[in-house]
Amino acid sequence: DMYCEWTDTIIVSAEICNSYELQQQANLTLYPNPASSSTELVFPAIKNASLLLYDNSGRLVQQTNISGSSYTLKLSNLETGIYHIKLISNEYNLSEKLIVK
Repeated sequence: DMYCEWTDTIIVSAEICNSYELQQQANLTLYPNPASSSTELVFPAIKNASLLLYDNSGRLVQQTNISGSSYTLKLSNLETGIYHIKLISNEYNLSEKLIVK
């Protein structure tokens, strides 16, 4: 009778993706909020992003391509209410609620 036994060890190490870490640290800030005529959006520097503005029912009311680290959003054509801003780029997916008064 022959009997063999062996063990093999596989070591797996993983690092959190840089983009995941960046996403966790990223903020989208609006001021003023509530706003009436315009609001300033401040976010991490990006090269290309889509700025999407949805009304409270989920209808897309505005879409703009932006870059940089800030953007002034004009609100004069919007009705009073609650809106949701999404900023989507290769690096970030950020969102914030905006109140238009």
